[in-house]
Amino acid sequence: MRRATCHIDAMRKLSDRLRVQAMADADDRDLTSRSDLRRESNARELLLRKLAEDLVRLNPRQIERLALDAELLEAVQHAQSLSDVKARSRQIGVVRQQLRTQADTARDLRERVVALKQGVLPSQPPPHSRRQLGRQPIERRLFCLRRSKFDLRSSPNHC
Repeated sequence: MRRATCHIDAMRKLSDRLRVQAMADADDRDLTSRSDLRRESNARELLLRKLAEDLVRLNPRQIERLALDAELLEAVQHAQSLSDVKARSRQIGVVRQQLRTQADTARDLRERVVALKQGVLPSQPPPHSRRQLGRQPIERRLFCLRRSKFDLRSSPNHC
């Protein structure tokens, strides 16, 4: 006579599951799939495209308040001057390329555009760019930042 097998014997025990989980936690390999990388890349490109479109929609006074780099400013102004939809879309791609090469400033720019739309960005660009401040000694930079933040009457000639 044939003996029936029980399906419960084939189930994993808790100790087995914990051991497998511990091995997976100890594995330091990067298990990011290509699909995950593609999703991340697509999300980043979508954000850059939205930022580029937002920049092109701004009026010249708002763009001036953002204090953009010369190359990016030229690309945005060229896109604004185009009336053909396809040409404008291509130029928005150029703006996106500029933003992609300046990835570290793109995040900051996104925050400034949002602040501009909400009306909380200052009406005038800061008197010094971060690059100019980077060439000064740290004490001088802190003094200039503190003074420009709290003293509205301070002139930019002092820093």
